[in-house]
Amino acid sequence: MHLKFAEALNQILIKMKIIVETFRNPGEPSSSKVRVRPMAGQFKETYRVWCSQIMRRSQPVGALFRVCVTRVDQPDGESYLRIGLHDWWEPVSRDEAETFIREQYRIIMGSSVVGISE
Repeated sequence: MHLKFAEALNQILIKMKIIVETFRNPGEPSSSKVRVRPMAGQFKETYRVWCSQIMRRSQPVGALFRVCVTRVDQPDGESYLRIGLHDWWEPVSRDEAETFIREQYRIIMGSSVVGISE
């Protein structure tokens, strides 16, 4: 009974607003030539974001987006972030992205700017 409760708890989807960026993926285990990762300072550098090809192809490589993501923890211990196919996303400038991140951490952490890296 306890195990089933723990498994169900892991399935709760908590959506977060973050900034992501597109990049080329030479050497990464993916068939996609353009990948997506959280902008620095929000999650571990190794996190990747699953999203639609439409979003990845809508702007030049290196573009920044404000998105709504959920964290997915896989049984093998690997975690990634996911933008649902029906979730919103919007391109933003670097200034808008930096302001968004700074404001989010100010709200969450008081006056300290502390990342949520693990």
